[in-house]
Amino acid sequence: VGSEMCIRDRYQRRVHGLDVTRSFRNHPETVQNSVMNVLISYAVFNPEVEYCQGMNCIAGFFFLLYEDEATAFNIFSTLIANHGLSGLFKINVPLLAQYFYQLNRLIAVFLPGLHTHFSRESINSTYFASPWFLTLFTYTLQSNKTTQIPPLLLLILDDFLTAGVKALFKTSLFILEYFEDKLMELGLDSIVQFFAELPKTDFFFNEEVMKNYRTRIESYNVTSSLLERLDNEYEEICAICEHRKIPQVSSSEPFKHFVERSTTQCDGNKNTLVIFSS
Repeated sequence: VGSEMCIRDRYQRRVHGLDVTRSFRNHPETVQNSVMNVLISYAVFNPEVEYCQGMNCIAGFFFLLYEDEATAFNIFSTLIANHGLSGLFKINVPLLAQYFYQLNRLIAVFLPGLHTHFSRESINSTYFASPWFLTLFTYTLQSNKTTQIPPLLLLILDDFLTAGVKALFKTSLFILEYFEDKLMELGLDSIVQFFAELPKTDFFFNEEVMKNYRTRIESYNVTSSLLERLDNEYEEICAICEHRKIPQVSSSEPFKHFVERSTTQCDGNKNTLVIFSS
């Protein structure tokens, strides 16, 4: 009991005073308090993970959807456990770097022109995809001028609950492809600003976007085996960096030493990836 009270006291000010209030400022205090209760309950339930920024948006989404703390907590905790997301929320967010690497490689395969442009502008997924992964795209809630849940967000979470992490990568590719022409005209600073402003636009409410969403994400052949192969690449690079005593690569440029010197090949629909690193 003493340990639970300590955790509650530790996170109550941080969760409510900063993250929940900011993320759900358009909602009444009763909603903010309920979201806080869900988050603190999870911190007590799973002390290995406790609380990390990003959880507030996900838990808040499920509370807004079901308007019940117990239901939101059960779905939230089950989602993290069943989809192996705890690595996104532990200290140093170890899973996030892996997701960055995988998305960078998927952009190279499915959107090679945009990948070339990003490389030319020295930009990669670390510049824009953190909120996508850490909140499962629910960060869009905090930019809403209304209390309505964006319809596209409902589709994204429905796909995630069905297909798991593949849905996050497919959604990422969809957004990047949808705005590819625009992004190709922008430099680094403008690209970063563009993605920062995206949730403030009507993109996640746009009917045309929703019509295209389902068709386009089904066209991306992002399979479990492909993601596993990319995960193995990532682990190999980590091992090489450690073996060669290469300094820890900054979070803004993951594994730049190797990624910039890699070659990606796509074998039809098999998406066979080959990486050459020296």
